[in-house]
Amino acid sequence: MGKQVNLEHYITKCEEALPRSQRALEYLHSRKVGPNAISDWRIGYDPGNGFKGMAGRIVLPLLDYNYNVISATGRQLPGGRNPKYYHLPFYKSRWLYGLHASNFDYDFNIPVVVEGHFSAISLVEIGWPAYAVMGSTLSLWQAGNLFYIAAMFGQEPPYKFILFPDKDKPKSASKWKETLSRVAPVKCREGEYPLISPRDCDPDWLAQNQPDEFFEQLRGNSGLLTSYSSNVWEA
Repeated sequence: MGKQVNLEHYITKCEEALPRSQRALEYLHSRKVGPNAISDWRIGYDPGNGFKGMAGRIVLPLLDYNYNVISATGRQLPGGRNPKYYHLPFYKSRWLYGLHASNFDYDFNIPVVVEGHFSAISLVEIGWPAYAVMGSTLSLWQAGNLFYIAAMFGQEPPYKFILFPDKDKPKSASKWKETLSRVAPVKCREGEYPLISPRDCDPDWLAQNQPDEFFEQLRGNSGLLTSYSSNVWEA
């Protein structure tokens, strides 16, 4: 309990510090993360609040289904020191980023699996339930969580997921499918539930720059657009 209280206090302090950091606000603006998303995801900034490696970074708290703070990730600002992402200690393979957003209202019940924090934020903010594996690897723990989420959203077997890796890791979707298949049989369903995924852009860019097109294609379950690919898996 003490660790959780300390993390909650830390995240609160970072939330309070964010409005005072022009660089952090400018970076979030460049990622098209607005006030609602900042509040929904409890995004903050660490000016030097005591956790080694987090100072000077955007702070992205990892929240569970009940909004408890599990850990946090620090994202470096442009020109900052490496690594780009710094994680406070936690069992990363056992968690998905975005679990708390399962409580939000959605018109759709097909979870989207993405790699990065900002991809999940961008998709959720346009109304699609998205979860980040916080890297390029999907673990069995994370896969089990995805099946739980699909059932929680009212899906019945066979469950459906949209696998949307970053543009520079096109093979991740196949690897994620292999992991899902170790939890339950998985087969490909291409086209029926199309994922609008231009091969030359990341999910957060698409959600930020073509949200209406993205949203309507998902809503209508219509055919794929030219030069778009589909990675939708049924389990």
